[in-house]
Amino acid sequence: MSLDETLAVTTAQEDEEFLFAFKQDMISCVPLVLKSTIELGILKLLSESSAQLSPIHIVSRLSIKNPDAAITINRILRLVASFSFLSCTLMQDKARRPKRTYRLGPLSKYYVLLKR
Repeated sequence: MSLDETLAVTTAQEDEEFLFAFKQDMISCVPLVLKSTIELGILKLLSESSAQLSPIHIVSRLSIKNPDAAITINRILRLVASFSFLSCTLMQDKARRPKRTYRLGPLSKYYVLLKR
């Protein structure tokens, strides 16, 4: 494929079709990811916390031993936050690196009660 072909502008219809296809993939994975946040106790932990929590704090409070768990939890929570189940705040840590913190979002109230 030439550079000209890769830089071609798509039509509005092609953009709409792409977004529709993308949404279909998301529809199937969101319930599974949301279920994992409930089963891991993340929603319950966030509901019991008065502060926003970072993935590192969540992992430590859940006593997860996997050293890469915070990265995985962050990915899970970013997806869940993109659908308003959680709220995400982007901050900077002491070294001025980006850091995300999470708290319950508007839709989470319907799911927090499921695991109690």
